[in-house]
Amino acid sequence: MRLPAGGWFLAAVLLWGPGGRATAATPTALPYDRTCPVIYDNDGAIESGFTDTYLMALASARVIRLRGIITTCSWGEEQRQPPFSPLPTSEVVRERQELIAKARRSGLRNLPDVTAGPSLTLKRPASGRIEETVPYRTPGSRLILREARRATSHRPLVIVMGGQATCVVDAYLQDPSIADRMVLAWIVGNKRADDSIDASEYNFGTDPWATYIAFERLRVVAFPFSNDGDDTNDGFAETPKSRLGELPDTELRRTMSEAAWPRGGGTFSEPAVDYDVMGAIPLTRSDYVRRTGYVSLARWEPATWGPLPQVPFFAAAPQGRALVVWEADPRVATDEWWRRMKDPAAWGRPAGQTPFRGGPWKLPGTVEAEHFDEGGEGRAYHDTTNNFPKEGWFNPFRCLEQVDILASGAASGGYQVGRTEAGEWLTYTVKVARAGTYTLAVRVASAGPGGTFHVEFDGVDKSGPLVIPDTGGEGSWQTLSRPGVTLKAGRQTMRLVMDRDGPAGSVGEFDWVRLER
Repeated sequence: MRLPAGGWFLAAVLLWGPGGRATAATPTALPYDRTCPVIYDNDGAIESGFTDTYLMALASARVIRLRGIITTCSWGEEQRQPPFSPLPTSEVVRERQELIAKARRSGLRNLPDVTAGPSLTLKRPASGRIEETVPYRTPGSRLILREARRATSHRPLVIVMGGQATCVVDAYLQDPSIADRMVLAWIVGNKRADDSIDASEYNFGTDPWATYIAFERLRVVAFPFSNDGDDTNDGFAETPKSRLGELPDTELRRTMSEAAWPRGGGTFSEPAVDYDVMGAIPLTRSDYVRRTGYVSLARWEPATWGPLPQVPFFAAAPQGRALVVWEADPRVATDEWWRRMKDPAAWGRPAGQTPFRGGPWKLPGTVEAEHFDEGGEGRAYHDTTNNFPKEGWFNPFRCLEQVDILASGAASGGYQVGRTEAGEWLTYTVKVARAGTYTLAVRVASAGPGGTFHVEFDGVDKSGPLVIPDTGGEGSWQTLSRPGVTLKAGRQTMRLVMDRDGPAGSVGEFDWVRLER
């Protein structure tokens, strides 16, 4: 049903009666639209970055009011050692902030910074009473509390969720009065043919106690998956990489084209569809939903995967609280995804290549190898391999870049650029204080005889070929020097260029480049 002007309020009254309980339903009417404030909560940005980008495009074009972006992820919790505590600066938080920064440099506007949600699951109390659950009180839940208190039951805060419910439930536990002022547009659960939802899906089963509380106490609009192979009625958007060329040529588009994630055994997958976006499509398309229904808790049952003891099972119930979108139109989702992503109103002027941390590096002085410019592959650097499909690999610094950065206690800045190969290069924006003749020094390492590289300024080779010797290991450093380097004054581009691999198959490791009198 396409809502007429002012029709949203009527739909909200029909769907949610006093106390937020479902009283009646029109299959295609959901209790939210673009006039509601929005918070986006998801786990890793590498895997869900297409949804991030879609919502950021809506915010940039002022189609929605994006009040916050939260990262909630307890993945790996069972491997951590006590005392357990939330990790506000975890890897997944940093990678999403880097994605936001790329979006801003690509011309998207009106984007909030990322806020850290919980990195632990909620613990079910021995009594089984929701009220005795201990909240974590994370920055993400405080953000939800603040925005929900500003919302109303008729213009609720919409939380578009592509991960677990820990953060929003954490907020509810601190102030239950916000329950009717929020709607959870949540990609969650495995849908069965009998209109029931089980836990054989990550978002549902990762924090089963939070899932239970959300379905029982909050205004959930659930978009479950079909795990039986028949996704005909799953309302995902088709987002093949072959179409990314239709978007503006920006750093963000390049990152989207690189997106991939390991699946074990040396295999990986690439985003061909955007599942997590399903909860966001109804913000702007009332013709998206085909069939809805309600569910309530039927029982707790043994978990079929992971270390969980029991998980909730929800069955169809006309008087249930949680609204479920059983069928949605993927054609509508696909059309809307590309329409909004290609909207000229979303894209301002891109920054292109810019200095890392804002300003040029001052020379004479030292430039850390890992401080190459912003701008991504093909602009700020060229790397011959894509790190995203590599199982077990994660850049500890500048998470979304393809340059191989390794933590190193022996490197001056705590990191080194390594595994370099012929044909690769790194660019640095620098500012030379005075014209003159300098000595160029580069701190390098190699386990075995290394390869050859050179250093350019504004496209001119100023160092000549430099050969990295066998320094005794990738963390054993030596300094190569080249005197007599003549440079002009002012801002210019310094480029570290890999020319030839050594016998071990790489050029070598780099700590810093230094210009001195």
